[in-house]
Amino acid sequence: HFFGFVHCVGFFCSAVAAKMPAKQAKVALSRSGPQVLVCSCVPASPRTGVTHLASNPAGDLVAVCREDGSLHLYRFTSGTLLSFVQATAPRPGWFARRCVWVGPRLFTAGLCGNLVEWDLLHMCPKVIASPSYGGAIWDLAKHPTDALLAAACDDGHTRIFTVPEFDPVALKAVLHRKPESRATAVTFSQPQSDGGALVYVGTNKSMVSCFVWGSGTEKWTTILTNRWADEPEIVIWVILELRDGLVAVGTSHGEVQFISSLGVKTYLVVTHGADVTCLIHEPSSGTLVSCGADNRLIRLTKTKDSHQWGISGKRGIQRGDVTAMCTLDNPKSGTPLLLTGCRDGTLGVFVDVWNSPELPRPMMCYPVQQAHPFSVGRLPDVWHSDLVVFQATSLLQAWVFPHRSDGKQRNPQFLFEYKIQGKSGLVCSAVSSLCTHLAFSTAIRTAVIRLQLSGKRTGVKRRKLASGNARDPSTELPTVSLHTDPVTAVGSARLMRFGNLPSSDATEDCTQLFLVDSGNCFVVVDLSPSNTVILCSLELASRLEDQCPTMLALSPDNSLACVGTALGRVVCVRIGSSGAQVIHILPKFFALCKGVSFATNDTVVLAGITKGFNTAVAYDVLVPEVVRDLKLAVLNDGDKITSEGGIILGVTQHPSANRVALYTSGKVAVIDVDTAKEHTVAVGGRPSAVAWLSDGTLVVLRHDDAGMLASLPSCVFRKRYGT
Repeated sequence: HFFGFVHCVGFFCSAVAAKMPAKQAKVALSRSGPQVLVCSCVPASPRTGVTHLASNPAGDLVAVCREDGSLHLYRFTSGTLLSFVQATAPRPGWFARRCVWVGPRLFTAGLCGNLVEWDLLHMCPKVIASPSYGGAIWDLAKHPTDALLAAACDDGHTRIFTVPEFDPVALKAVLHRKPESRATAVTFSQPQSDGGALVYVGTNKSMVSCFVWGSGTEKWTTILTNRWADEPEIVIWVILELRDGLVAVGTSHGEVQFISSLGVKTYLVVTHGADVTCLIHEPSSGTLVSCGADNRLIRLTKTKDSHQWGISGKRGIQRGDVTAMCTLDNPKSGTPLLLTGCRDGTLGVFVDVWNSPELPRPMMCYPVQQAHPFSVGRLPDVWHSDLVVFQATSLLQAWVFPHRSDGKQRNPQFLFEYKIQGKSGLVCSAVSSLCTHLAFSTAIRTAVIRLQLSGKRTGVKRRKLASGNARDPSTELPTVSLHTDPVTAVGSARLMRFGNLPSSDATEDCTQLFLVDSGNCFVVVDLSPSNTVILCSLELASRLEDQCPTMLALSPDNSLACVGTALGRVVCVRIGSSGAQVIHILPKFFALCKGVSFATNDTVVLAGITKGFNTAVAYDVLVPEVVRDLKLAVLNDGDKITSEGGIILGVTQHPSANRVALYTSGKVAVIDVDTAKEHTVAVGGRPSAVAWLSDGTLVVLRHDDAGMLASLPSCVFRKRYGT
């Protein structure tokens, strides 16, 4: 038993060492046992790092695979901007290393060993194929012209799949493996003169092989050499065929090695201090860009004298290891944009990477959506509290925030949580103003939870704040009963808010739900104890220029609604008992609009970015005209936006006063719309969402110093602003 246990431990260590990138661990096996040579730690949770990026053939959608098994879709618009569309729930067992578009169809493959085709309408797996039988899939490549996929498998074989137009994928051929090695990289060559193509395969044993597609015969095999004799074997992470006939190979030693089409090693370029994770070639400019696990982008061009590839530019990325890259067409300049993904989950857009003397900084940076907005409702007067519902990926948590009394500040207390069933993650959620209904929407359906609050109860187990403040025994929590009612007639919603129609005869217990569905239709739903009635539906897709709406604001009397997109397209809708109609399309004030909120019944505050500044305007939607230009000096640092302040993220409305709160990734400011007076709120972290309570308390959901979302009790900060 003892020798069996030792054998199992040794097998486990060797398997882990072979699968982990060199930045995480390098293990050398010697006679004395395994020895850790290099080790670096990354945050274990949340694992939102980007593993791969891929743009569809039309160039308007970008698929992002993340370490937690989730798949995110972004829409590429206006030549420079990415707008978040939707995402799947995390699947820790579905660690997807690669995603590939075959026409309009999206496929992913990873360490689970499955080749998955996705239903992009509902963001769920459409077909899960497991025909590889080769364990984990380390790389996935598409044929340049034919509907073929090549998968580099853990057992060393490379499997070729056909992708019929209307049928699932089917196994076509298997390229023979090398002894005691696993295939870690694969790519197709450009079509040959005879119409065929070559398949290049890299392994974790320093070998690169070339196969003739069709016959499956091996054309040549090359073993890459180490720079130092005592270094372990090279792992091939990426292979790319260049237009000049060379094959570029990115290795675990930070090198880009070049091999001729005949399998002859020519030369190598030391580009990174750690693993090379991705290579991108731009043929029109003759530029090769590599990214690595040393937080750097390296640009290589051919020298005029030797006609060999050499380093012509470097750029450090402070967001962490660069793990993925892809190109996007830019119709404005004609040169492609470079999109990068990092281990911390952020996406960066680079302009003019190929021809500029020095590698530029990223023009835009999109952080991972680790924190989600939250909604606020007022509990009955007997409790003197507000109910704040936080939205996670597949979980709703409700917390009770007591009002201030006698100058005392009581701590929020956990009330209940609701787990979303199924594999689809949450898209949006909202709680009604009197906490009678809680609505949420996934990529598939919209549902409403009826909340029944009753009595008081004592002896409730309450969570203690991380700050060390003691529990408040005088605050008692209500008893809550949950009843779920699916709203099947609505489908899936992108945005939602609660409120009563101004002309309706609804009582306080009867609530209307205002939402924008997945088809960009503005819908008002009447929620009653017996049934669900759609009061009105208004199509907005054409008025929004087919852009994905990201903002929904309601006036205090619920007579007006503003639906906006990230590109500043804002539509104002008048709501009444007879239906809804578009009354005004607001001018485009910003290059990038980040928030819309009503200050009064007819004045809306729009916030965004113009000429490198955080700016906002107060706009009268009925006149229509600009009421006041808000400079937001407290959110800008001189003549530019800094990383400490960050770009503006959103704006939220005060429940009673003519006042709004605007927040960036580094600051929070409260603006009086009448006087344009600004106040900065110090929250001691990086805010990601804010909301007002009914008593004028500002609640801020923030990140800690490490950039990770803290636990809810410890990341809530409140500051009082009286009327």
